Amino acid sequence: MKYYYLLWAVGLTAGSYVGSKYPAGIYLNVFYALFTIILISVSGFFTVKKLLHKSIEDRLEDNKKILSAVIIVVSFFAFLLIGYVNFSAYNYRESKNIFYLIEKHKGSSRQNIILDGRVASYPKYSYGNLYFLLETGRALIVREDRDTGITFKADDPIKVKIKNCDCKFLLRDDYIRVDGYINLSKDTYLKNSDELIFVSEVSNVKRIMPDNFVYKIFRFRGRVYKHLKNVYFKSLNSESASIAEALVLGNKNDVPGYVLENFKKSGVFHLLAISGLHISILLYFINWIFRKINFFTFSFLLIFIFLLIYNFLVGEKASMQRATIMSVFIILAGMWGREYSQRIVLYFTYIAMILSNPPFFYDLGFWLSFISMAAIIFVSPVLLNFLSKIFPKFKIKESYIVRMAVLTISVQTVLTPTISYFFGGVSTVAVAANLIIIPAFYAVLLLLFVSSVFSMIWMPLGIFILKPVSIFITYILRVTAFLGKLDFSFLSLDHFYMKHVITYYAVLLALFYILKKYLSRSNSSDQKKEKAIIG
Repeated sequence: MKYYYLLWAVGLTAGSYVGSKYPAGIYLNVFYALFTIILISVSGFFTVKKLLHKSIEDRLEDNKKILSAVIIVVSFFAFLLIGYVNFSAYNYRESKNIFYLIEKHKGSSRQNIILDGRVASYPKYSYGNLYFLLETGRALIVREDRDTGITFKADDPIKVKIKNCDCKFLLRDDYIRVDGYINLSKDTYLKNSDELIFVSEVSNVKRIMPDNFVYKIFRFRGRVYKHLKNVYFKSLNSESASIAEALVLGNKNDVPGYVLENFKKSGVFHLLAISGLHISILLYFINWIFRKINFFTFSFLLIFIFLLIYNFLVGEKASMQRATIMSVFIILAGMWGREYSQRIVLYFTYIAMILSNPPFFYDLGFWLSFISMAAIIFVSPVLLNFLSKIFPKFKIKESYIVRMAVLTISVQTVLTPTISYFFGGVSTVAVAANLIIIPAFYAVLLLLFVSSVFSMIWMPLGIFILKPVSIFITYILRVTAFLGKLDFSFLSLDHFYMKHVITYYAVLLALFYILKKYLSRSNSSDQKKEKAIIG
């Protein structure tokens, strides 16, 4: 029962997948929710009743078996139903999106729509068009066959396409008024053919300045973003500045296409995504400083405030939120003097994020982040123990190079099917590239964070600290360019389907189980030998 929390995550994932494919209506959702509560209550009642009607000896003997069976079966099905109900409810809410209703009831005449709202994502430029998510606040519908319009409040987001537009025409957090129409036809920007997109021309877009508190908050965030971006592009060349922007602010739109391609072929594309690796450097540094001066509680508050501000600055990033929740759990456990399990923290973080924000289920960054952490927590320690058994004379666990190599191999092994499925191939030089680049990457992140903070206080000081970053980023760019140009650096897998992903993970789990059993028996055998020698 060591991994029974895993069943919760598996059940939730299975239920979420079924709910995303075959959602139930509102009445069935209520039924399934009640059924889940009844299932847990009845199972608990009969378990307690059975235990109470046994003798004390029988209770003690059967207690673990009965409770284990109940936990396995009930928890799995309970989370299966919870995941299904959660996703069905999400799909029901999406079906009530005001723009879907407008499109459904528009009739034969074309409707002209004027929207007021905030640019809620980093605008993406593609083939002369600008794409972004608009968080709407007000809508005005004007029909061609009428002279009057209908104005109403619209809180639903919609994807927007501005045709024939400059790549820097709009920025995230700009408030705009845009005149256009809703289109249901397939667009390269959309993932699904049944998604809506609001289409407009650049001449029909103008910036507005609402007089409210929310506007002022997002305007302040926009100013911070522009300030930091200005610092990076003043201090570094365009390539290095775009990398800095991606690492700190989470926007990869300014990174040249050939640089992204080199990162993909080298197997280090994940380093450009804001994740636990990025924030852990600064968090542990702050934590270490305040531990030395016995202000641990203050350091936690400082870290917590920093995480909130940084999450708000970069926006809704799945990997960032995962790292934030896990960091808070771990730091709280340390502050309270409690032991914690990284496995359980990972499970609860996963469950909390899926239940609170179902769209993360479709987010590739979400899955890459959790799969990487699962590899680090589950696979890496087992491989280290296995190598220690094979080479007992070498101090495997004390070698930084060996630990980094095992960590990289673990992550790449577990990520390979997911990357192959989404990117059509896998890097063959990923292990070597990560070992060569990550040490320099640590230095880049630390300098970027420190310089960014100081640039907010006094820009010349921030720029001065930022200057050495160009050396490390240039080194990283040259390594990825060299490895990316090798003919064998990327193995194309154009026909790698979901069935291959499932088969790969099934075989990997079987091998992992066999290896765990081998190590367990080997440790037991070693302990018996030690006892025999002592005896």
